[in-house]
Amino acid sequence: MAETRRFYQPVAINDALTVSGALTVGGVVVTNAVKGVASGYALARGTQIATSSAAITTGLTTITGFAVSPIGNTATKANAARVVTASASSGTLTVKRYKATGPSTCTLVAATTAGTVSWVAVGTI
Repeated sequence: MAETRRFYQPVAINDALTVSGALTVGGVVVTNAVKGVASGYALARGTQIATSSAAITTGLTTITGFAVSPIGNTATKANAARVVTASASSGTLTVKRYKATGPSTCTLVAATTAGTVSWVAVGTI
């Protein structure tokens, strides 16, 4: 039988809390502690350094939604990626980074310098 832990007094948690099994809060069993994510789904997130593209293994089996964003100020950096896109297949995100062809030209081409991309994905394990 799985052990159930109940906290009756406020508990300060300064490190990561890992729960294996059911978590009971105020007499209610919490089946999914991520707000806004339906039961049976998981949230994965991280950062990835990429030049023009990168395949990110999320740890999810299926991705149902995702978001990607460049990290850092790219406005004043020469050859910096201005646009980041992604596509999902099974549990992998493929991130692509693009830069402008010149200071006064907005035509996008694959980025040639490495940069960090932040990502978050929702799906099944």
